[in-house]
Amino acid sequence: MRKKERGKYKKRNYEKATQNHLRFLADRRFLIPSMTIFFMVEMILGNWLIQMVGSITQQSLFDFQGVSLRQAVFYYPIGQYPQWYLLLFLFSLVGVAVSTLRLYSSFRPLEEEHVQGTMDFETVEGMNKQYELVPVHMFTDKEDYFDGKPGYPVGRKPQTPSEKAQGLFYYYVDTTDSNSITLAGTRQGKGIYFVDPFIDILTRARLISNRASFVMTATKGDEPRVWYETLKKRGYRIRVVNTMNQYYSDPIPVLGVFNNYYRHYKRLKAESVQLKQAGNKSEALNLNIQAEKQLANAEKIITQAAFSYFKEVNEGKDGGFWTKACRSLFISIGIALADQEYEKEEKSKVNPYTIYTVANEMQKRRIKEKSHNFLRKYTDDESELKRLLAEYEGKCELDVFFGELPRTHPATRHYDAIFASAPAHVTLGNIITHFNGDLEPFLMTLNAKMTAIDDGFDMELIGFDREQPTAVFVMLSDADTSNNALGVMYIDQIYQVLINRCNLEDDSCCYRDVHFIYEEGGNLGVPISNLARKWTAGLSRRLFSHLVLQDVQQLASLYDEDTKDIILGNTGNLAYIRTASDKTNKYISGRLGERSNYSKTRHKDPLSIKATETESAEKIDLLASYELERVREGESIILRINKHRDLEGNPIYQYPIFNTYENDTNLIPFYKYRKMKKVSWEDIPVNNQFMELELEELNWLLEPKEIKQTSAPEQLSLPLLSEYQKPKRRKQQENKVLSLKEIEPEVQEKHFFETSKYQTQVALLEKLYGDQLEQSVKTTFSEEQQKRLTSLIHIAGERNNKAFAELKTISDTGNLRSYFSCILSNFEEKAVNVFVQQLKEWRGTYEY
Repeated sequence: MRKKERGKYKKRNYEKATQNHLRFLADRRFLIPSMTIFFMVEMILGNWLIQMVGSITQQSLFDFQGVSLRQAVFYYPIGQYPQWYLLLFLFSLVGVAVSTLRLYSSFRPLEEEHVQGTMDFETVEGMNKQYELVPVHMFTDKEDYFDGKPGYPVGRKPQTPSEKAQGLFYYYVDTTDSNSITLAGTRQGKGIYFVDPFIDILTRARLISNRASFVMTATKGDEPRVWYETLKKRGYRIRVVNTMNQYYSDPIPVLGVFNNYYRHYKRLKAESVQLKQAGNKSEALNLNIQAEKQLANAEKIITQAAFSYFKEVNEGKDGGFWTKACRSLFISIGIALADQEYEKEEKSKVNPYTIYTVANEMQKRRIKEKSHNFLRKYTDDESELKRLLAEYEGKCELDVFFGELPRTHPATRHYDAIFASAPAHVTLGNIITHFNGDLEPFLMTLNAKMTAIDDGFDMELIGFDREQPTAVFVMLSDADTSNNALGVMYIDQIYQVLINRCNLEDDSCCYRDVHFIYEEGGNLGVPISNLARKWTAGLSRRLFSHLVLQDVQQLASLYDEDTKDIILGNTGNLAYIRTASDKTNKYISGRLGERSNYSKTRHKDPLSIKATETESAEKIDLLASYELERVREGESIILRINKHRDLEGNPIYQYPIFNTYENDTNLIPFYKYRKMKKVSWEDIPVNNQFMELELEELNWLLEPKEIKQTSAPEQLSLPLLSEYQKPKRRKQQENKVLSLKEIEPEVQEKHFFETSKYQTQVALLEKLYGDQLEQSVKTTFSEEQQKRLTSLIHIAGERNNKAFAELKTISDTGNLRSYFSCILSNFEEKAVNVFVQQLKEWRGTYEY
């Protein structure tokens, strides 16, 4: 039998389970001792009766002396009356058996016998055997680290009196790989009971390798300010993407990953050509293969971005032509811009705003007989110019640019795909009409600036940095959703970058757990792209999703019914707090199942005092839908499907969990055990240098690389000889030998380091370490710091073994000037930016 749990407060007109009040009469714990006593009483009374009858037959009536009951208890003359005592024993045994059977059949608890197909809540004893414990010291001044792996909070262990005195309690946490959904209406405690405790648990594991990275949609507006100081103390790298107030935001280089891949492709391709010309065919072939891989990654990333920006029209009923055409146009212009940016050593030209301006400006400019200056950029030969005019007259500059690109150029095939299956009446202008509407979020000034700058942040660090976890806050609005698409696209890009890196790893998963927490996921106004696929495919890659909703209808409103069923059916932990949604309450009640209940029916005649009663066992809801919306503050229900075994590895039945006051497992609000210090926005060091950018700097047009030479043979001509002039008389100068001290300033004025590359980064290093450049590297940086810097460069994609060997030699014997010069000279800009960013964090300055 389960022990009935009682609490201080009881629900009105409700008991845990209606039961027969005389059910104890059928309990074995009552029947065995009571029937033993009954058997002994029968034997004593029978013994007294036998002895009395024997005395009567052996004595005269006037000399009769009776046998006292006390004597009958201890004295049994079995030898005198063996047959009578045998009959007494059998009679007593039958009496006990009959009484036991009657009691058990009349009062046995039907509600416990007929329980096939019924459910019950998990007990505290079961929770202790199944879940890891995470201690919480209330309002401690320390970081309150714990040993082990963090997980999702599913309940609280009942406190002992000593724990209450110490201000200590324990969370039950589920450390299995699973997603979660939290359901609660407005102002019902989604944050204080689950979201905030979950982040607190994720970020305070004792081993930094166990602390998870997370990406969170912040809709309240103060989440980064509340968590910044705590996360910094716990060793986190913090990024803030603010779509509501871009001034307090890091940049969102939505095409930065694509651009980096394409730059690697161009560099490797050029090196391959050089090696081939030098005769190193095998090395050239190897580099060419690597270049093609980089191009494939670049095309994959920009294609994913195009799929995110351009959704199907009319659910694809028109064949999806407009969507496909817009995607192809976006991809082709993006690749062309990345190509020209690399060739002309430009920056910030690969972004949606520039793609938009290129498409619209170059589409408006038509090639006409009297207006074809664009064609003159291709040739200075009149006959060739006439050929181009005849071919492109009436068309736009975009047609000319992509038409004159080599057929092998990656941008060409995407542009050609636009009209491959287009109806006859479709023009590029019609396509751009749809194109402009889908890129509308990027046309706002601050969004255009924020998405144009790449500050060197590598998204792969979120899941593949073994040294430091990352927290990303994506500020979205649950009231004005007009700009939320931008933030959701950024989250999707993070996921895609991590998935792509996972596919390259031997284990096919991230080095560190990454949790995507979609707070107010149903009020964003924008669906999470491919959420069903992420929900099911991300777990094996250590990518976990957590939805915070007001009710299950929000899933149906943003997604179709199939997607909703897939998400709900693959949710490892579904936490229900309280909501007034009838559909949600019926869904939760249905999943909770039914319990057995004792029922009694009375039958009587109105004219008689005689009544008969009929007992039965029935099934009722474990918690009915109307009871769910009346659970008390702090109470919650957890439905689980991924907890297969207990801590000892034994398989378990996954009963639902009811955190309630009845057994002291109700959850404690976050503010009652953690005091968070909210900092101002000015105290959060975001990289908002993009605010200095002018939109004119993002305007760009695609142009040919160089003017084509005519095919006519060149005429040889002798160079003109200039008239001989007598050289001027040299002025007499005093010969003077300069000392080293006088030479050194002149040398330093030329270049601060031994390179002329990355002048912006050089200036930053000069401001940070200008007075320490002659110190040795070992004096300035500890061995751990040197390893950290080297690992960051590795993570940025650098694989030049010779450069790393040189860097190691300088680290051991050289000074800081040589160390910085080696990095600036040998590595790509992405690696240099990550390197400089780390130095800025160590120096504690974000002004530069």
